[in-house]
Amino acid sequence: DARRRAGRRHRLDTVLACAALGALAGGRTLADLAAIARALPQTHLRALRAWQDKRTARREAPSETTFQRALSQVDAARLDRLLGAWLGETGPPLQHLAVDGKALRGTAGLHLFSAFGVERDCVVAQIAIPEKTNEIPQLPALLRDVPLQGVLVSADALHTQGDTARHLVQERGADYLLTVKNNQPALRAACERLLPESSFSP
Repeated sequence: DARRRAGRRHRLDTVLACAALGALAGGRTLADLAAIARALPQTHLRALRAWQDKRTARREAPSETTFQRALSQVDAARLDRLLGAWLGETGPPLQHLAVDGKALRGTAGLHLFSAFGVERDCVVAQIAIPEKTNEIPQLPALLRDVPLQGVLVSADALHTQGDTARHLVQERGADYLLTVKNNQPALRAACERLLPESSFSP
């Protein structure tokens, strides 16, 4: 928590939990998050360990300015790593990891690159793609803290690259399932020659 201690009321985990609830409920702005948090009943605010006014004994939801101050100082990359590590310790063993990138609507060109744990039905790692680059060189950074020994990593045709395959197999001990399309005609022709019993769509 990078906020100054003086005058701080709300715990950072409370603010983050309220922000997550607000986003899940359709909130898009800080004002939305504050309005949704204010509408939570006392039982919910108590469970979220919201700040308690000693005079009234009531739990108070974070305000719009609290959301702004707290969220603007959160290290998003570190938070993603912590959440990914926590998710990595829960649920069934990871066997299949699907990686994909998406441009977020309503943002100024924010492009997120995520690794989805199929057995756990959740994102286990996520990074923002820096400007002036793309997903291809960012795959090692995305998967840096994810145990990959014996895990199948699948990706779309963008990641069908020799360097990516070598990194996954030789450096991380993973297996891969990569898509081959017509943008790599020589590789597709080799696949058709070596796998004649398979059907290849155009």
